[in-house]
Amino acid sequence: MTSLLSVRDLRTAFNGQTVLDGVDFDLHPGKTLGLVGESGSGKSVTALSVMGLLDRNGKVLPGSSIKLEGQELAGLSERGLREVRGKRMAMIFQEPMSSLNPVYTVGDQVAETVRKHLGLSRRASRERAVELLRMVGISAPERRVTEYPHQLSGGMRQRVMIAIAISADPALLIADEPTTALDVTIQGQILALLKELQERLNMAILMITHDLGVVSQIADDVAVMYAGQIIERTEAQRLVGNPAHPYSRGLLASVPRLGMDRNVPLPSIPGSVPSPADWPAGCRFADRCEFATPQCREKPPLLIERWPGHEVACDHPLVDGVPTPEPAREVVS
Repeated sequence: MTSLLSVRDLRTAFNGQTVLDGVDFDLHPGKTLGLVGESGSGKSVTALSVMGLLDRNGKVLPGSSIKLEGQELAGLSERGLREVRGKRMAMIFQEPMSSLNPVYTVGDQVAETVRKHLGLSRRASRERAVELLRMVGISAPERRVTEYPHQLSGGMRQRVMIAIAISADPALLIADEPTTALDVTIQGQILALLKELQERLNMAILMITHDLGVVSQIADDVAVMYAGQIIERTEAQRLVGNPAHPYSRGLLASVPRLGMDRNVPLPSIPGSVPSPADWPAGCRFADRCEFATPQCREKPPLLIERWPGHEVACDHPLVDGVPTPEPAREVVS
């Protein structure tokens, strides 16, 4: 299947300090890829690099490739990116209250995107805004278009953000922690809405999250990020059922489950993600890994296919919780 989004050797730096170091992944039409990891792993920087929304001190480094529908976005001018953003790819953010303009009605903000990318008249764009609010499940959309962001609940504001994102029927939707600020009931509703819209519009979704529970609900495939690199990549259900990297296993172990003893603390991964200025020479997870060997601290592991369709950047991947020195073979792209 031809990739809708193809990212190769993505390297991004801020003030000359590299924070993404050789990120590769593919996303196919109509599919969802979950990008998972702790804060500081590089997930959001990956999304902002794809969208061309880095701060002034950020830069996608030469040699990086970001292709959307075959068009190279790395190195594209700001004018060229504006033609793509909102129309062929769009993004929804973690906190809608900081993304929506408080001095404009939600109807005006949805209609603005419609006018810009679809060239509709003011009246037609207003009607389209009402239609979009109805599509994302907002009741009484004819009235809601006249309201301001502060008059809506958090869940409704996120639905408005989704309406803005899908207003020009993008092929790619990037969702950066879209449910983190919402309670669990609303979170489920937003995930169900994204899945419904994906099927209706045949969108590809890049879902950025630290929550593997979210990944298991919505993603087809998953890529686990750590310290600016992808360290495990496979089908979502395979990763949830049989994670091979010690970091992935630690993330899964820290997720609360029904029936767990409340008196037993949840397992946690000791330490924190290293700063880009302190990346070690070997495996970047070695200092937090109970299975690390001297070899792990000396030589960085390659992201290789250990089993069909399952790539792991670990020289001792886990099988049933036990590290195995199974011979590795490098993936041929």
